[in-house]
Amino acid sequence: MNNGMKRRPGKIEMPVAEEVPTLDLDDKCKIRLDDESEEFEIKATELKKVGDLGRGAYGVVESMIHQPTGTIMAVKRIESSVNDESQKRMLVELHACMKSDCCPQMVRFYGAMYREGDVWLCMEVMDISLDKFYRRAFFHKIKIPEYFLAKLGLTVVEGLNFMKEQMNLMHRDVKPSNILLNSGGQLKICDFGISGHLTNSVAKTVGAGCKPYMPPERIDGDSKMAYDVRADVWSLGITMIEVATGTHPYAKWKTPFDQLKQVVGSPSPRLPDGFSEQFNHFVNRCLEKDYNRRPKYPELLANPFLEQARHRVPDFSMSGYVRSCKCSRWAVSLSHAFENAQLEKLFRKGVQCITQEEFDKLSKMRHREDSLAALYGRLLLREGVRKFTDCEWDEVTFGRTERGKPYIGNYVAFASSCSPRVGVDVMRLDKERNNKSADEYINSMAKSASVEELKQMRSQPTEAMKMVMFYRYWCLKEAILKATGEGIMQDLNRLDFRCDFADRYKQGCFITSTSMLEDGKVQRQWIFEESFIDNNHSAAVCKEVGDSNLKWNTISGNLPLLIHLSIR
Repeated sequence: MNNGMKRRPGKIEMPVAEEVPTLDLDDKCKIRLDDESEEFEIKATELKKVGDLGRGAYGVVESMIHQPTGTIMAVKRIESSVNDESQKRMLVELHACMKSDCCPQMVRFYGAMYREGDVWLCMEVMDISLDKFYRRAFFHKIKIPEYFLAKLGLTVVEGLNFMKEQMNLMHRDVKPSNILLNSGGQLKICDFGISGHLTNSVAKTVGAGCKPYMPPERIDGDSKMAYDVRADVWSLGITMIEVATGTHPYAKWKTPFDQLKQVVGSPSPRLPDGFSEQFNHFVNRCLEKDYNRRPKYPELLANPFLEQARHRVPDFSMSGYVRSCKCSRWAVSLSHAFENAQLEKLFRKGVQCITQEEFDKLSKMRHREDSLAALYGRLLLREGVRKFTDCEWDEVTFGRTERGKPYIGNYVAFASSCSPRVGVDVMRLDKERNNKSADEYINSMAKSASVEELKQMRSQPTEAMKMVMFYRYWCLKEAILKATGEGIMQDLNRLDFRCDFADRYKQGCFITSTSMLEDGKVQRQWIFEESFIDNNHSAAVCKEVGDSNLKWNTISGNLPLLIHLSIR
């Protein structure tokens, strides 16, 4: 009842957002690599850059090695700024990272340091981003199965739901480049630099995010200034179509009006024919134009399409599938090439694909075997980079280090890797040995072998097996030297290779159990792959941890030609 008295409006209580941590960092921190490992301290001065991994929101990401332990990690360096907005973003990302090790769907956070004006966020290294992965799969005509897509959807929804429920955050930048994979088949979300705190489950930053993945309500309408987690659900739907089909569902926009017209004014994107009813239903629910009808995370987690991802499929391996799209191991036989009646024609065609400088070097070679091996090497390099980057051959150029040297032999070998460094070598078993016995030959090279290696070589029952063991070790040492770019070392006996002799070293084998010690310390940052290509040639690949294993594809192969690639 109103008695004519004016009521004073009640005091409005504004909701308080969750506080973010203040910046209190040192140039060292304690880290734990996984839930079962012991905690140990690392210092920023002990980290050495290995390569560039990319750029995230407001920072550069580099691969670094902790030199005392050999641990490889991804380090995001964010410039510390007095700008309030930049400082806020950095603190939000640090806050998200600090809780990410509780969530298996988020890239694991190791620790944070402050170094030379930058904040260093140390995280686990993954192998490849989803945008590069799906492009590579389509480039090689490898179909992306729906089970993989279901795993992708489940991982992202579980990760986003964790952020919402446990961290009071929404990601706001869901897209393929912010989803990472490793060779174990794991998918994880990353890059929390523009994650937004939720106030009453609503975020209010207008500009955050990538426009091609923004929902209609963030582009136009009453909810443009306040949106919730269903905006990330839309972004996931766009991502699912992009990965499933190999292309983004929208054409590139020239103006904001084009974006407004297509996203807001046109019907939601749909999958083309050929996909299951369950997958179509999941994508259509994610891309509901009316955000009030679009599901939140609990409903999506109960979706039948994601349910299949919770169960193993007998004939499908996530790790095996990821590996199938990543690496190349090629070996080209020169002897087979010389038997080809079209060799001269093919050679003339091949030299048209290299630079004038490279051609001039080929022209100075005395023997046609050397010219052909060098040409093969240059062509394989171009094909490998084309495969990884989609660049055309004429867009690729290569330089040589000051330690470059000519190569000889019967095989040309190629190895590519998603890790920053890889080296490959092939050894021809020299049966003549200048009339020396196997023991005499091994003794003459003893300064280049460790005590354990000499023991294993000398203990082999036959002359032939002793020499196979010698070249096996020598091939491994060449591969690690080329991967690191160090060239010939004076003290090769510092490198001590340990082979698991339960894995038989025979023709056609593919062995990954070999490890290496340097100065008595196990070097866990390197993986070695070995193959006995034929009865006369040993091949070895050395690569950094984080890459996948793939058997040699013998286009034909013989070579002590090492092709050393550093793809970043």
